[in-house]
Amino acid sequence: MYKVLATIFLFSILFSACGSPKTANFPEIAPTSLSTQTDSPLPTATLTKTPRPTITPKPSPTPCPEIIEPVILNKISLYYYCGATQKDQELINEYIEYANNDSPVTIEAEIHVYMNIDEFVQDKYEYVRAHHYGDTLDDVRRSIGEGGGETGSGLGWWYIGGKWWKQWTQPSERQEFVFHEYHHLIQTSLNNGRPTNNKFAWLTEGGATFFAQEQLLAQNIKPTERQDVLTECDYTLEQLSNFNDAPNIGCIYGEGKYAVRLLVTYWGKDKYYDLWRSLGVNTLSVAMKKTYGITLGNFYTLFSEYQSTDFKAIPVFVTPTP
Repeated sequence: MYKVLATIFLFSILFSACGSPKTANFPEIAPTSLSTQTDSPLPTATLTKTPRPTITPKPSPTPCPEIIEPVILNKISLYYYCGATQKDQELINEYIEYANNDSPVTIEAEIHVYMNIDEFVQDKYEYVRAHHYGDTLDDVRRSIGEGGGETGSGLGWWYIGGKWWKQWTQPSERQEFVFHEYHHLIQTSLNNGRPTNNKFAWLTEGGATFFAQEQLLAQNIKPTERQDVLTECDYTLEQLSNFNDAPNIGCIYGEGKYAVRLLVTYWGKDKYYDLWRSLGVNTLSVAMKKTYGITLGNFYTLFSEYQSTDFKAIPVFVTPTP
């Protein structure tokens, strides 16, 4: 109503200022009864308040301690970050103690265990970025996905949150993860911490996979086998030497496991550990010759024969004449 009155008032001022137009023929407009509008009572709005549902406040999360006291297992210091329950810690401690007892060398290391991927990425961004996980924080998050571990010389960064740890149901799955990453500590202890994944990734990851599953079998626990090794993987070991250009990263683990099984079947576990000691000062070709008395090419040929049987029949090996 106030807008109508203001408009009429403004129009009357303009009309009087310009004078009365005597020659213009405006159509006649029936007068509007302002009194009717003025005297009519304004409608009264009826507001009905809908009661809001009662919201139960979520309990505040336990803040992360600024200083984390490590769990000491022999010469390993374990740091557990936010989200790691008491049960999680007990299981990991148990698995590491078992692996310690089976290790050919005393491991001195720090292991940092994360359950939250954002916390892991933010804290260790530069470290994981340097290990083929992308350039940006989002790249690193996508690359790590549901879980992962990075283990170097005397250091382990393990992200075991997400569905990997929480939804694993078989006894083998959690243990194999811990045993696998622990074996990398053995490798880097034996070879003086020399980088390996971009030189002979099949040996690094294949060794960790093979020995982790051997430790499960020693406890009468059946490992979870990856069937895609037989259906999707048909590469040479040379093609699986470098993480950055491998045609299928999963095959590094799968085929690598069978390659290490071949080494251990022929020459035993102690020789495998000797190979890693030699890798501390030698290339793989030299270390293979010094440890096993064969060339790297000899072993690649042997593996190819094994691969042709879908890894079911160990080929007969004749030591080449020097």
